Order: sequence, then structure tokens, then C-alpha cells
Amino acid sequence: PQFADKCDWKKLDGEDWQVLLGNQPKFADKCDWKKLDGDDWRRLLSYQPQFADKCDWKKLDGEDWRRLLSYQPQFADKCNKWDELNSYEWSSLLIKQPQLADKCDSWDEFDSEDWSLLLSKQPQFADKCNWSKLYSFQQKTLITKHPQLIKYFTVSDIAEIPETYNCVNRNKSAGASVNTGLVRGWCRLEKISDLIKELEHIAEIYRIQL
Repeated sequence: PQFADKCDWKKLDGEDWQVLLGNQPKFADKCDWKKLDGDDWRRLLSYQPQFADKCDWKKLDGEDWRRLLSYQPQFADKCNKWDELNSYEWSSLLIKQPQLADKCDSWDEFDSEDWSLLLSKQPQFADKCNWSKLYSFQQKTLITKHPQLIKYFTVSDIAEIPETYNCVNRNKSAGASVNTGLVRGWCRLEKISDLIKELEHIAEIYRIQL
């Protein structure tokens, strides 16, 4: 900053300004704000939200909003481009800011990867999921991590997921001890009748209907 008096400020473009102000906000009075594009603004406001009153919000597109709101959700009231967020952007945003779910009208556009990523972190959105979109390995990974999601499957659905029993013990994402304890026995199940008994046991614990 000691070389500020040597700088030709007019030569700085939008990217230069967002980097400079991100580190040295005291030079804001030198900035030509019109030079910043949407990507510049989302980067700058992610670290220096005090410059929001200078922002031309119309410059931000769906991806800019997804990235900005992931870190600064207080700007949600400034967004008028919710419909520009694609399913991946929504899934990524809701993982970090689930309280913004009421802004989403794109649930039907979510693909298997979107749902797998979102439900692994935010299983409360399971009631919005079209489970038929998920591949079997995604289904069994989610059930392993969040056993309460079994209520969205019938017994026949579970039985038809290939290698359900064997995958559970190998899956390192089982994490929580309650999950591991509930599903470890699946690896030893050989009969559908045993599977039904195990599912009924889980249903009783979680007070859910199969």
C-alpha cells in the first residue's frame, strides 16, 4: 500500500479492483465501480460485504448468486434471478444454506448426482426427491449414512438394490455409530425374511412405516 501514490488507477480493470479491495478495502474511494462484472462482485462481496451498496446486482448471473449466497446469505433479498440457477447450483447452494429452499422451484430438474450430493448433507429434503432417479449405489450409500431414509423405500425396493448387504460394512461414510450399529448386520443377511426383520427393527427405532 505504500506505493499507492505511484499507481495509475485508471489502468486497473474489474478483476484488479476486486483483488485489491479484497485485501486493501481502504482504497475504495479510488475505484471505478462500473468496471466490476458479476464474477468480480461475487468475489469481492464474499470477503468484503460492506461494499454491497456499490453493487450493480443486475450483473450477477445464476452461478454468481450461488457462490455469493453460499457465503453471504444475507443478500438473498437482492436476488431476482432464482430461476437462472440450474439444478447443480441449487443443490450446491442448499447444502450450505438450506434455509433458502423456499426459493427453489427446480426440484423436478434435479438429477441423480444433485440428489445424492444434497441428501448426503441435508437429508431433510428427502420428501422432495424422486428416488427413481438415483442409481442403486447412490441409494444404498444414502441409506447407509442416513438409515431414517429407509421410510422412502418398500421392502422389495431394498431387496432389489444390488449388493446392499455387502456395501454397508465397506462404506466408510457410515460414520455415526448408530448408523453402523443398525446396518452392520445387513452384511450377514442371506434370506429376504431376515432382511424384513432387520428393516422392521430399524423402523421401530425410528418410528417409521415401511
